[in-house]
Amino acid sequence: MRKLKMFLLIGFMFGFSVLLQAQFIIEQITYEIPINHQLLPANKEFVNIADKADYFLELSESKLKDLDASKKVGDIEVYLSTIYLDGENFSLDGVIEGEGKVTMIYNYSEGVFYVVSWGQKEIHEFTNEDIVGFQDNLDGLQNTMLAKMEEEIADLPPEEQAQVRMAMEMEMKREKKLQPTSIKTTAMGREMTKYGRKCKEYLLENNKSSMVVWASEDTMGLTIMVKHMWEKMVQFIPRMNNAKDAGAVWVNGNIPVVVCTLQPNALDGTKMKVKEITKITQAMPSADKFSLPAETVNFKRKTMKELMEQMEE
Repeated sequence: MRKLKMFLLIGFMFGFSVLLQAQFIIEQITYEIPINHQLLPANKEFVNIADKADYFLELSESKLKDLDASKKVGDIEVYLSTIYLDGENFSLDGVIEGEGKVTMIYNYSEGVFYVVSWGQKEIHEFTNEDIVGFQDNLDGLQNTMLAKMEEEIADLPPEEQAQVRMAMEMEMKREKKLQPTSIKTTAMGREMTKYGRKCKEYLLENNKSSMVVWASEDTMGLTIMVKHMWEKMVQFIPRMNNAKDAGAVWVNGNIPVVVCTLQPNALDGTKMKVKEITKITQAMPSADKFSLPAETVNFKRKTMKELMEQMEE
């Protein structure tokens, strides 16, 4: 599963290799809020889902004021990352849930994409040709995983086999029913300053999730860069529906400073995932951001073929 997440990260970050001459340094945080209705005052009612998201976001942001002192605030674990963009080159430094500390680098002149997993002391290398074949490889991997799952089910007692197959069938029907519909965008008419940027609130909804976005006017040309990125990504991996959703948060060409996603989970209850852009600097990153760090000289290197083989194990 960790390796599958790695592939999704590759698909996400590859979209940044756009043919635009622009330099940005983007700092962001990501965290998850459990929606605890026991924290609500008596008789508290919400006008709409945006009102609900704002309420719990305000509770959490009060805890995040001490973010500089700790990456873990109360019961909220915060993941920090920084994206560096310089025309055709990009890199990301940060901590990603399920992966730990990660550095991603794409240097256009080298034509190689690197993912550095610091915890595993590994460097995954992918050429442009490797990435083009990503979807075919992923399809083959999914088929292999299904075949192995069938083998494991066959070893179970008959009664347990029936239970597992019934659960799988129900899940497949649920997923089929929840194929994402078009996103409906509604301006909520509220304004607020977030991280020094004047923002307007929007509600984005489809049949799978709801997103509350606080977006600010783009005066730097960042949205042009990102629009191109998402168009490229959806073509690159057509079935990654979340790519379309992520592109939609750039409402009306504005910068999504805060994005709150509410998605019900049958096991854990409702949770709200939050991504906040805390700072955008229009400046040229240092050249070393687009080369492998010197500390990785002894890390083990792996190709896409080796990564696929590991995922099949």
